[in-house]
Amino acid sequence: MSGRLTGLFNNLKNHLTYSSIWVALALACVYKLVSFTTNDTSFNNFLVCFGIGFIGYNYIYWSVYFISSSNLQYERYLWMRKNKVTMLIVTGLISFATITFIIHSQLYLNLKFIIFALLSLFYILPIKKEFGLRWIPSIKIFIICTSWTLLCLSLIDPPLDHPFTPLIIWLFIFAITLPFDIRDLYSDRLNLKTIPQVIGTKSSIKLAQLCLLLSVIAYTIIKPNTLIASTIFALAGMTALEKVKRNKTQAYINFYIEGLPILWFILIYVSNMI
Repeated sequence: MSGRLTGLFNNLKNHLTYSSIWVALALACVYKLVSFTTNDTSFNNFLVCFGIGFIGYNYIYWSVYFISSSNLQYERYLWMRKNKVTMLIVTGLISFATITFIIHSQLYLNLKFIIFALLSLFYILPIKKEFGLRWIPSIKIFIICTSWTLLCLSLIDPPLDHPFTPLIIWLFIFAITLPFDIRDLYSDRLNLKTIPQVIGTKSSIKLAQLCLLLSVIAYTIIKPNTLIASTIFALAGMTALEKVKRNKTQAYINFYIEGLPILWFILIYVSNMI
């Protein structure tokens, strides 16, 4: 029975990660963490943040699938080939709904959103040659952190009460993104000069833990009522990052590390209900 449950869980995990639902949900939860510091209670913005994340990451992975599928993890490639028609239809529908909302709300006029859109569009260009911001040495992680932060900030209404909130979010995203460079340590070209390539795995994990801890402490100063939830999250997050030393697999990092924003959101949401 336990083996069957494990199989079902792993199957669900693959569907969530390979479809980019998980990373889109993580991005939407980062937005909610920001919105908790303001009076922004818009559920529509949560949905549009999810939609943009879903579109963006599927754009990246399907571009690779159709142009250079050999660069994909084999299990992901098999999943995408099996679910190609369904995913293209779902992505098309979500794209239509999200773009309609962006046009209707005139979000495209927001400068932060414009910069986010340009960074996302040029991150990877759908051509056979490795061309895009992702291939510029040393800046990949900074583009990801900056684009995620800009998207979340562009959706916040009213304006932020605390000017250092963007830095908190940026540090948090940096902390959970760095393990992905550790995951790709041996597949990334050496001239990319990612942080793990420069300072090593152990130092990168310590840096990620430091950034996560700083972001949680600063967030708790802004929202003191999240102290218990954020403390529990900090312990869980530090432990999850520590385990990257022994488990650098895509299965672990793509689900458990990517899911940290979801965990933090759930803990704060539940604590507010109690």
